Amino acid sequence: MGEAEERSGSAEEGSAAAEGDRIPAIEGLDVEDGLKRVAGNKKLYRDLLTQFAAKHADAQEQIKAALEKADRALAERVAHTVKGVAGNIGIKKVHAAAEKVEKAIKESRAEVVDLLVTLGEELKSQVERIRKALSSEPVATVVSTSFDEERAQSAVSALRLLLENSDAGATEALASVVKETSAKVATAELDALSAAVNEFEFEKALVKLNEIATRCGLKEVAREHAAG
Repeated sequence: MGEAEERSGSAEEGSAAAEGDRIPAIEGLDVEDGLKRVAGNKKLYRDLLTQFAAKHADAQEQIKAALEKADRALAERVAHTVKGVAGNIGIKKVHAAAEKVEKAIKESRAEVVDLLVTLGEELKSQVERIRKALSSEPVATVVSTSFDEERAQSAVSALRLLLENSDAGATEALASVVKETSAKVATAELDALSAAVNEFEFEKALVKLNEIATRCGLKEVAREHAAG
């Protein structure tokens, strides 16, 4: 391939990546805050928004069903998860509504019924906005073509430490792992890791991280995880 063709190819890839990484304006979404939490990784941020719309749209119904079965622990856990995920991606109103629901459940307050209605309304409107905005946006899958074992091992080790300590900072460290391992790891595997981390399923995330470490040939990291 000639130098001119290489430059042309790079320009086209850069243009596609920039277009696919674009975050559209979405009412109710603090994009700046959300991007800070994923170290500026726009593709990952878009993926998290899509996952939120897919997985948490019916959270109100899940909580209501759990309460009807007198399973307050489950109801509180669902509210806590929605609160955490919404907070991590900058959906402030849903975060606040879920926080109030979680507290009301924990304190066995009767107002939980009204608070659930508010949460449902906020979820419905926000999910609709996210789906509408992202469905009209082109998405380009940007994959790194180079792999640096030292950087990958550093990123994996940092995330592993946070996961082992159930540290919410894992959501920020996640972006580095995605970036440094994407040349060797399938997008589906990275998406599974991202979903587990952002759902605060840290044990599951550790398993996924170990698989990714092995896939990348990071033997030391993988052995440490297995021994732990």
